[in-house]
Formats: sequence, structure tokens, C-alpha cells
Amino acid sequence: MYFDQHLHSHHSADGRDSIEQMAKGAKKAGCSGITITDHCNFKLSENRELYTPLKNCYEEFLSLYERMDRDFFLGFGIEIGQGGEMAEAANESAAWFPYDVVLGSVHSVLGKSDYCTWRGICPQPKKEMEVYLLAELDIIEKTDFDILTHLTYPWRYFEKSADFPKAEEFMDITDEIFKALIKKGRALEINISGLCRTPNFNIMPTLPMVKRYKELGGELVTLGTDAHVNEQCGQHMKEGAEFLKEAGFEYLAHYRKRKPCMISL
Repeated sequence: MYFDQHLHSHHSADGRDSIEQMAKGAKKAGCSGITITDHCNFKLSENRELYTPLKNCYEEFLSLYERMDRDFFLGFGIEIGQGGEMAEAANESAAWFPYDVVLGSVHSVLGKSDYCTWRGICPQPKKEMEVYLLAELDIIEKTDFDILTHLTYPWRYFEKSADFPKAEEFMDITDEIFKALIKKGRALEINISGLCRTPNFNIMPTLPMVKRYKELGGELVTLGTDAHVNEQCGQHMKEGAEFLKEAGFEYLAHYRKRKPCMISL
């Protein structure tokens, strides 16, 4: 029983398909349900009004929810990006609608562009990655969310470079991130988008990091494809589950009304 809890519809600027198309894609892949979590990217969206796309998404969700088979879970959520830089506004967005889940993420720092636009070029990698990880710690301390998504996101774009520092070289900071998550009762997402896209990337975060999270007492983990098109919805969930088992986990968390339900792996 798998639930994809990180999906983007056409209401996200980088999404393509309707919520219904995303749900059909996940059902075809064998999922028991999905939660739509369209973007609310602070700083990256200064010239784009944030509330209206989510309102439109919620209205489409409600319309589809009334028509959906009840044997398939359809949830509504939000992915709040860069919340630490605008914490008050981010926390307001976490209360706009009756979400099933709120994701917290970092795609950029200090007004810079999304890491995906850096084209694999990072002039000061150690410094830049420390700043990124501290921004992750910042959103945990300042903002309201349930699941920390795609930790090690920049490595997706730089990991092909042999001289780029490995994520495991920053364990002192990631330990603080994991301890903060555990203290606040929040979940760590295992983001399997890299398995669903071409070219392929590694699962985020890495296996040694997830094992360390478990070692520190972490219990809440989720799976998400971060799909932006219906063909990727619910893909490779079994591989994600095997990854979690290898890290020592026996249960997944599935969020409904912002509360985790534990599901056996």
C-alpha cells in the first residue's frame, strides 16, 4: 500500500497535468492514493501571486474529490519553498486551506535562482552547500510544515561532478537537521524523483544519511515522487520502500488532516 505524497499539477508553474490525470497516473502505477502538493515558492515567485493558483487547485481538487472512487485516497496539500526567508508569510500560507499535508522545502537561498538553473556550476561548493543546509535548518526552526522534502536537493544537479563534496561530508549540519525534525515530530521525505526522470539521479537524501536519521531516533519517513507529469506519478515506490527497509525502517507515514498514519513496509 503506497501513497505518493509529493505531486505537482498544472497549478504549479512547472507542472503539466490536471489533478485527475495525476490521480489516474498513480492508480495505473498501483498506488492507493495521492496528495497534490503544488508549489508556494517564496522569493522565487516575487512577481507571481501565490494564493490564487492554490485556490484554483483546491477548487479543482474539491470537484474531483466528489467524483473519485472512495477506494483511492485523494488528498490536498502544499509545498512551501524558502519559508525561512519569509517565515510569517509562509506560516500564513500553511493555514490557507484544510490541508492533509504541508511540505517544507528549499530550492534556493538568499534570493538566488533555483539550483536547477545553475547547470551544474557551483563556484564555491563547500560554502554554498553549507548555506543551503543551514537554510533547511532555518525552515525547521521557523515555519509550520509536516514533511521535510528532498533534503540534498542541490546535489541532484551537482552530483555528476567528481570534485563536488559528497553530502555525507556535511554530517555535522545534517545531524542538527535530523535532531530538529525529531524534536518537532516532523517527517523526513525519501524523494525518489531521481528514479523517475531521465537522466536518473540518486534518491534524496542518501542511504548513509537516512540510516543516520534512524540512528538518531527518527521514525517518521514518507515516500514522494515529486512528479510534475502523470507518467511519473507513483513510479518506483517499491524501490523506495526497499531503500527504507535497507535503512532499518519498518513503517511509512501517510498524512491525513496533517496527522501521520503508520503503514507497514
